[in-house]
Amino acid sequence: MQRSVLIIIMAIFLTGCANNQAQPTVPPTATIPQPTPSSVSSINPESLSNVIVNITNADRTALELHTIDDTGQASLKRSFTCPKNSCEQTKLNAIPNQPALALVIGDSGSGGELYQLDYTNWQATKLAAQVDQQSIAITPDGSKIAFVRLRTDTTAPVALGSIWMYDFAAQSTSQISEWSAFYTDLIWLDNQQLLFSKANVGTPPTDWHTWLLDLNDHEQPQELSAGRIQAIVGDQQLFIEHEQTRTADLNPLIQLERYDLEQGVSTPISTWYDRYSQTLNIKAAPNQQKAALVAGGEPEMLGMTTPPQLGVELKIIQADGTTSQTIFVNCTECYPTWSSKSQTILFFDANSQQFVLVDAATGTISHKTLPTAFYPYPSTMLIIDK
Repeated sequence: MQRSVLIIIMAIFLTGCANNQAQPTVPPTATIPQPTPSSVSSINPESLSNVIVNITNADRTALELHTIDDTGQASLKRSFTCPKNSCEQTKLNAIPNQPALALVIGDSGSGGELYQLDYTNWQATKLAAQVDQQSIAITPDGSKIAFVRLRTDTTAPVALGSIWMYDFAAQSTSQISEWSAFYTDLIWLDNQQLLFSKANVGTPPTDWHTWLLDLNDHEQPQELSAGRIQAIVGDQQLFIEHEQTRTADLNPLIQLERYDLEQGVSTPISTWYDRYSQTLNIKAAPNQQKAALVAGGEPEMLGMTTPPQLGVELKIIQADGTTSQTIFVNCTECYPTWSSKSQTILFFDANSQQFVLVDAATGTISHKTLPTAFYPYPSTMLIIDK
């Protein structure tokens, strides 16, 4: 098995972790799929080693990076002081063609400091401040990073933001969109064109649309479709999420569509799912040549104390439009996380306290354990493929 380095971001202190066309008739509750296991798991789980763990101290003044060796011993490699004592868990973003990653350190409300971190020597370079943790996108060639910078010095009820870009070669930062509310879901179509989602002002924000910004064209961004961009596979397949509200106290429903960029046509690829009691998510691999599509129920949220199966159906969508056979993954944290070179998909199963790793080429499932007291959060992990 190919060795890999798994970078885990954690926090000991957590602060709490329509389409324009006519919508189809929405059922009162969405159907929960009943998948059938179709993959083989390893019998004896191996231990994870060469792990980097990110924790905060008790008063949230510092963010620390530790390495964990084969024996489970941890050693401090890098410590960051957080502005305004606001350290919290964050995401790691692999930078293609560099032995480095990008991370935001600080408060998610007012924005944190964006760093480029070389994980071979632990040297860090500060790139920007007041950056939204959830809105980071790096070009496929690793030459540029787009991010949302926040402003809190206004009388607006929510923080205003604008999209900025850092060019690694020029070592310069530039603003590439106007100030507005609710920019999110930044995804590079290629090295010059950036996709993003934007909503009308509201609490919660509504009427999401997907836009395209071309760095080679100084015109205003072009609106592509209603809904929120979630992933891109190849150079033509966009995957967009639509939300359908319901009356009374029922949760909203969501549906995924495949949008053909060349023809401007959308096709649903899922039924409607309950946003909060079911799972429907798609995550593109870093190379953008495939994506992991997961769908399933969350039985513990539906009041089922002894569910027959807990997990999701996984399908891998390729750039040529083909889709793999369905793989059932037992997991409790079921949003997929990709390794840096698009080789492995990571989940976590709290029942067995094991990581669940799916080989993206073969569909083979293996299980690994973490030989430390740190609790893993796959949504903030990064596997560095060798």
